[in-house]
Amino acid sequence: FSEVAEEFAKTVNVIAIHSEYTETNVDISEFITEKGWSELIKFAYDSEQESGDLVYELLGGKGTYPMTLIIDDQGIITFKVIGSLTHDELLEAVVSALGE
Repeated sequence: FSEVAEEFAKTVNVIAIHSEYTETNVDISEFITEKGWSELIKFAYDSEQESGDLVYELLGGKGTYPMTLIIDDQGIITFKVIGSLTHDELLEAVVSALGE
């Protein structure tokens, strides 16, 4: 994800939504460094919405982590994988989504 975030920094935003950590128990900069993530990756916490759903569930998650989505500039999910994803699979999906 870091490599893709760096390679496509001008056209793609990579956002990691995590449910395990909360703002009160971890320093995000240390977490990002520890994971070896690029600082280009935006980090967000999953939180319960007014409906009682988590953001993960609203995006189509069904209780299995991780989930990778590509959302186009119109806000439409154009790619979704539940489970692990290799660098090459992610790269192919991003290139396809960008029409390159």
